[in-house]
Amino acid sequence: MTVLLCSLAGLPVTGGFFGKLFILFGTIETKQYWLAAILLVTTVISYAVYFAFIRQMYMRSGSSDSELRLPVPAAVTVWLCTAATLLLGFLPMPILDWIDQIFSVPVDLLMQG
Repeated sequence: MTVLLCSLAGLPVTGGFFGKLFILFGTIETKQYWLAAILLVTTVISYAVYFAFIRQMYMRSGSSDSELRLPVPAAVTVWLCTAATLLLGFLPMPILDWIDQIFSVPVDLLMQG
C-alpha cells in the first residue's frame, strides 16, 4: 500500500510520477502555465495527505498487535497493482509506446483542412 500511495503522490520510480510528469509537460507545451501551477500545488498538498496515511499505517499504536488479514482476491489485486506501478516507474517507455500504438489517431481531427 505504501508503494501505491507514493505513486498517487507522484514520487519517482512509480507510474504516478510519469503520469504527472507527462501532464506537466503537456500543460507547459500548450502554454497553460496556470494549469501547471495548479498541478504543482496540488501535488505538494497530496504529499501531505498521502504521507499522513503512510505515517498512520506504520507509526500508530494499535490496541492489539494482531496481523491484518486480507482476503486472497484483495491481496492478489494489491500485489498486481503494486507490480504494475513499479513496472511503469522503472520501464515507462516500452509500455507507453505500446499504449500509444493502440490508441493513437493517425490524423489530427481538429487540424484537417
